[in-house]
Amino acid sequence: RDAGGFIGRNKRVNGVLAISRALGDHMLKNCGGGLNDVVSAEPYCAETELTSEDSYVLMACDGVWDVLSDQEAMDFILAKVTVYEEQVKEAKRKGIPINGDLPTTPTNSNSESKSEDNGTSSSSAGSSSSSSSSSSSSSSSSSPVTLSQSDWNEVLHLTSKALVREALDRRSLDNVTVVIIKL
Repeated sequence: RDAGGFIGRNKRVNGVLAISRALGDHMLKNCGGGLNDVVSAEPYCAETELTSEDSYVLMACDGVWDVLSDQEAMDFILAKVTVYEEQVKEAKRKGIPINGDLPTTPTNSNSESKSEDNGTSSSSAGSSSSSSSSSSSSSSSSSPVTLSQSDWNEVLHLTSKALVREALDRRSLDNVTVVIIKL
């Protein structure tokens, strides 16, 4: 406000930006080298010590946080990971290949990206995204199935797509990007 800006609709800086720190967004910055900018490029940094009780790290843009609380997002992830873990195990038992979608899950490959081997997965959407099924398959096989790193990438990929879809279903009007990292 001291720089001439205002907090407008939906608590957005000048009515358009949901954050107070931003790279780019030149229309909200003066050319004074940071003086009197409506938003700052100076990052806010915090340290959080992860413990053995932590399972996942969720990074998401404001399109998620506009419609879900931190706890809602993590509860959603934990529930979906459980469902998709079982579905991936069942697909492995049956020898069904999984390439970003389970057989019961429709695909839309232009709105997603996935990391192959590092335990992370991300999905994003501007105006559309894939739907994800939350139905769970039960196994009649008694042999345990262990998930490989690639299998976990599939679980995280499906979970990130489902969280993107959830944010869009809740009418998020902003960009929606999700990255889930398994610790």
